[in-house]
Amino acid sequence: MPARPVDLNNIKGRIAEALVESIFRRAEFKMTRFGRESDLRGMMKVGKDDFLRTVDVHEITRFDLYPQNVQQHEELARKMFGLLSEIKAGILP
Repeated sequence: MPARPVDLNNIKGRIAEALVESIFRRAEFKMTRFGRESDLRGMMKVGKDDFLRTVDVHEITRFDLYPQNVQQHEELARKMFGLLSEIKAGILP
């Protein structure tokens, strides 16, 4: 049976979930996992009346997150996603 390729997009999604969870844990939030981002795909809509609006999470004042916390996680995400992209492109083994 031929080996199936690794689903790098799934891995990236799981890494993103872990990084967001880490941001909030570092800010002393108690986290509980109860679903996956794939559950939200059916709720998103494209066009001028998108249901999903993006904002910088540290700008939501009620979360009281430090920008440095978010920036550190963003940098880590860039490095990890960059490596995964290089693997996918065949640049790295």
